[in-house]
Amino acid sequence: MAAMGISADILLTHFDYTLYATSLLLEAAAKLTPEERERDLKASYVSLLGTLRHIYFADRIWLSRFEASGSGTAARLTMSDQSEAPALEEMAAAWPGLVDRFKQCIRSYGDSGVMENFTFTNLAGKQFTMPRYQAMLHVVNHGTLHRGQVMMMLRQLSHVPPSTDLLYYYR
Repeated sequence: MAAMGISADILLTHFDYTLYATSLLLEAAAKLTPEERERDLKASYVSLLGTLRHIYFADRIWLSRFEASGSGTAARLTMSDQSEAPALEEMAAAWPGLVDRFKQCIRSYGDSGVMENFTFTNLAGKQFTMPRYQAMLHVVNHGTLHRGQVMMMLRQLSHVPPSTDLLYYYR
């Protein structure tokens, strides 16, 4: 793959988009009954709430990796922390702060820092090194993938999902 770059400002915009789209889906999920949120829809993470929790925990894990890379300490969170099972309202209250912390990392790295290599250990214990911007774009893309699944689940539950396409955010 050819080397390319990305600015810190572009990454900040994409994390703003992530919060925008996630907030729309959290608002839609808040209108559902608890039974609808937790209904087994035969999805990867079982239910709509389970899928939102997966995105939330993955964001927390990646954030801990980025914050640890700046401090020289090891990341602390693992997917086993999913046993906490936060309520929808807890995630809705906490997610803006998570995104803000991602953005603080990006600002602290600046344009040159987002291009630097970033080493992390995945959940299976294998170590990887890649440019920070690639890992950060993965976080955005991962959330987009699973938000699309949440939108499909809303349709399965006979609800109209909000429009979360990047184009709507840009407009």
